[in-house]
Amino acid sequence: MTDVEQIKERLDVAEVVGSYIQLKPAGRNLKAPCPFHNEKSASFMVSPEKGIWHCFGCSEGGDIFKFVMKYEGIEFRQALEKLARQAGVSLKPRSSEDAKAKKQQEDLLRVMELATQYYHASLAKNRGALEYAVKQRKLTKPTIKDFEIGYAPDDWNALTNFLEKKGISQAQLKQAGLAGQKAGKSTVYDLFRARLMFPICDDQGRTVGFTGRVLAPEQEPKYLNSPQTPLYDKSRVIFGLHLAKPAIREQDEVVIVEGNMDVVSSHQAGVRQVVAMSGTAMTADQLKTLSRLTRNIKLCFDADAAGLKATERAIELSQKLPINLSVVELPSGSDPDDLAQRPAEWKQVIARSKPAMDYLLDRLADEYDLSTAQGKRQYSDHLVTSIRRLADPVEQDHYVKRLADKLDSSPDVIQRKLSQTAKTAPIAPVAEPPRPAATQTVPVAKPAKLLLEESVLALNLCYPELRLSLEDLTPAHFSDPDHQLIVETLQRVGNADLETVAARLPNQADYVKILALRGEEEYGSFAPADRSLEVFELARRLQIASNKDTKTKLSRKLREAQDKGDQQLVHTLLTQYQALLGEHDS
Repeated sequence: MTDVEQIKERLDVAEVVGSYIQLKPAGRNLKAPCPFHNEKSASFMVSPEKGIWHCFGCSEGGDIFKFVMKYEGIEFRQALEKLARQAGVSLKPRSSEDAKAKKQQEDLLRVMELATQYYHASLAKNRGALEYAVKQRKLTKPTIKDFEIGYAPDDWNALTNFLEKKGISQAQLKQAGLAGQKAGKSTVYDLFRARLMFPICDDQGRTVGFTGRVLAPEQEPKYLNSPQTPLYDKSRVIFGLHLAKPAIREQDEVVIVEGNMDVVSSHQAGVRQVVAMSGTAMTADQLKTLSRLTRNIKLCFDADAAGLKATERAIELSQKLPINLSVVELPSGSDPDDLAQRPAEWKQVIARSKPAMDYLLDRLADEYDLSTAQGKRQYSDHLVTSIRRLADPVEQDHYVKRLADKLDSSPDVIQRKLSQTAKTAPIAPVAEPPRPAATQTVPVAKPAKLLLEESVLALNLCYPELRLSLEDLTPAHFSDPDHQLIVETLQRVGNADLETVAARLPNQADYVKILALRGEEEYGSFAPADRSLEVFELARRLQIASNKDTKTKLSRKLREAQDKGDQQLVHTLLTQYQALLGEHDS
């Protein structure tokens, strides 16, 4: 039995899905409003018996892995590891190197978990640190608990001594980024001392690093982050994401701020769709991670040179991703930590965000003297670089006109400058390929014939006694390749049950079960005789629709053959066309 099979055997689909959304009984199944698209009535169904879920509104569906991947915005391997831990299944290593890396990761995660517990307990024991957190930073006990905020004692060996007593080696302490070692010394020392400690977690809530903030204003540096380790890669990790995911989905937006305290204060204020990077050093990997949860990404950086540079970089990165990038402008003298003390105002500031390119046009206009030729040249030099990065020609044209208006110039002049700068200073494209976002799904209307095919198969999969209706159908009557495989299998297995059919089609097994669920939901209330009448009528209509499609294709081929003067082909096509005309299709 494979790892996937073991996990599916141990985890019930209703329990997995039900841990994310509230499910209500609906006969043999359960239902809920779909978490992947906006809808008024519940069309999201879960079938414990079949081990699948499906939304009849947006057509999303699959097994527990597909649900976790889509809801969490993660890759299959991450979903596999998450569900394996939940099921108590030990994943088989793919190679000896994988086994070694997995063992190292597990060991280091244990080290980081022990360190998190130690720091968290130390905060409660240190009156000065606790007063700083509660009175100065205004953090509540629930917030401190949610973020597992702690305190690193002002001692060179407090943590290392504690962990060594737990059997952690010096080598592991250094690998985890918790300890340093001076040249020529055989002992190690605590890397973090006299700091308020913020655990940095992966998307599954496991500590992979720390940010330490000073309590005394004279202490430097103000913030100290974990170094790069086998667990902590600052180009990928996003602070607060494991806690922000539900709110990001609910609000369909994410706000990126600069500091960890900004995130903590915002969450405490009830504005939880907020996360932070390591300063403003945003990467394509981080944007891609967020794009799987929402298309609406809002930047909330300081209005300084670093913040401006980060915004321009984000515009460049965003062109390779399906996202809407905007900028939250902070009132003068405020930061997210301050605004979080006034939640209503903070929400209004976020709601007033403007598209990133509009922000750049307005922000940079204050940097240059647009009454002079030199100022206009410098301003346009700065802006055309970002405009040229825009992948959509309509969007690019819009900002060409906006820039022309700002300069009291013409769009043609701006276009000429775009062409000139493209030749002299080409912009290197972002190397990372785009990934489809697992965000809000937009329901797309399916062609009528495809829906007809699904209805015929749904009835025949759910009710084996109806499969006589397939006698006059062939795979050629079905346009979808999966449908052709399913009908061919059904005609071979006779009245075999659903599990047998699914086992014959391992690559389409989940889809087979989804179709059966549709048959159960749409036709379960029909009397057996009415179901029989319905399926034969649907099969007849499918034949008519298929013949109509075939006639259209034959007519096109016949015209092409006549134009080429290929009389033999014309004769063959006419024979096929006349055979179709002889069939009963009304």
